[in-house]
Amino acid sequence: MSESEVFTKLPLWEQTQYKTFRNWVNINLTQTKTTISQLESDFKNGTRLVQLIEILQKKSLGKWNKEPKRQMQELENLNIAITAIQKDNVKLVNIGSTDLNQGNLKIILGLIWTLIQHYHINQLDFLDDESSQTNTPTKNNNQNDTPSLKKEATTIKVRGLKKLNAKDKLLAIVNEIVKPWNYKANNFTTDFENGKILACLAHTRDPKLTRDPATMGDNKQDNAREALEGLEKLGVPHVMDVLAITEQHDEKSMMTLLGYVIKELSTRPQVVFGPGESGNNTNTNTNTNTNTNTQPVENTSTNTNTSNNNVVEEEEELVDDNVQVHSSKTESSNTTVASDLPKLKVDRKSLFNRFVEIGRVVLINYGEYEGRIAAILDVIDANSVLVAGPTSGVPRHPISIKRIQLTDIVVPLRRNPRPKTLEKAWNESRAQEYWDRTSWAQKLASKKRKSEMNDFDRFKALVAHQKRAKLIRAQRKQLQPSKKSKK
Repeated sequence: MSESEVFTKLPLWEQTQYKTFRNWVNINLTQTKTTISQLESDFKNGTRLVQLIEILQKKSLGKWNKEPKRQMQELENLNIAITAIQKDNVKLVNIGSTDLNQGNLKIILGLIWTLIQHYHINQLDFLDDESSQTNTPTKNNNQNDTPSLKKEATTIKVRGLKKLNAKDKLLAIVNEIVKPWNYKANNFTTDFENGKILACLAHTRDPKLTRDPATMGDNKQDNAREALEGLEKLGVPHVMDVLAITEQHDEKSMMTLLGYVIKELSTRPQVVFGPGESGNNTNTNTNTNTNTNTQPVENTSTNTNTSNNNVVEEEEELVDDNVQVHSSKTESSNTTVASDLPKLKVDRKSLFNRFVEIGRVVLINYGEYEGRIAAILDVIDANSVLVAGPTSGVPRHPISIKRIQLTDIVVPLRRNPRPKTLEKAWNESRAQEYWDRTSWAQKLASKKRKSEMNDFDRFKALVAHQKRAKLIRAQRKQLQPSKKSKK
């Protein structure tokens, strides 16, 4: 990608920030099959910015000029995007459509950083919890107290995580993960330049991706290159290069990269490895039930010879790749939470209520068919399913799991049924009728109704509320005894 003349005149740290922010924007614009090459000019007409905000907010911003030919149309696009950002409770300081239209690079970089903070870093689920969702290795003990090498998920607690800002939260989580190697990051620049902390993050998830950081040498470039390659194999997108990590330091760029890293670690089923662990011996326990295709992951620590566990098995329900396959009904069983904690009885019905399965009715929350319901006909892979809605107008098509929400309704179907079979099962189960009766559907309908009201409709609703309140007060006075009658 050829760099502009404006880019070459920037200081080195700002060049790193420029490239990182550009990569972040392009990663999000992948869905639109468009890219940007120059931040100072590609946001000028507002089309790329509007597309970016629609993707980040997962909703349409309404009508806007897709091919603006005049400056007024370009400013309208930019104003639409800025208004949508402000409505999403994002505070913009000294950022206006004119600055973006004129290619003010400082303002553009400031806007992108604001978007990264709000939609990328602050949206990490675990950051608002008292404890992070990162896991550490534990020993799994069966009833004979024989040590097991099977890894179990536990939780690392970080004190006062709710009180920290985004910057300190990221540092706290990273420091908890790299603690077994006796590393500690006090900043996002020089403490990451040798690549070893990034290598710890990759090695923690899968020791086959990188060498044990304790065995790495002092060559910063080689360490950083190996760490980046390991992280990319985990699915972390390429937002920074080796030179940006080792020499051209930029704090905001490193925070952007770590946002992807921590998100990838926290959304995967966690088996965490420490220093010196290769990950080759994790399935050698002979007393552990290894048939993960028929039992939940939590049952791997129970003794298969125990005769007192009464398990009621029904048809298997397929969930996403993070949860694998679970039985739809099991009674309480003993599960080891951590090596130093007592065994607790867990009711699995309280843990899982809705599953990605054939016949599960879902609500589409993004795209052309937003707000409509459909049934899952087939599971394509861990990220997408095949859906269709006979009465809701949703055709048979694949959709990402991120764009649907599971409901409590299940239509009895076989995998990938014919259209007539689907329509018959849908009508017999009265899925649409049951959905319309739910409070969820009624709230969505009420919200849509209110959004379509004009000023006069809102005035009539206000008058009706006032009349109803007046009637209620009059009836209350008639029912309540007067003071004279009390005497």
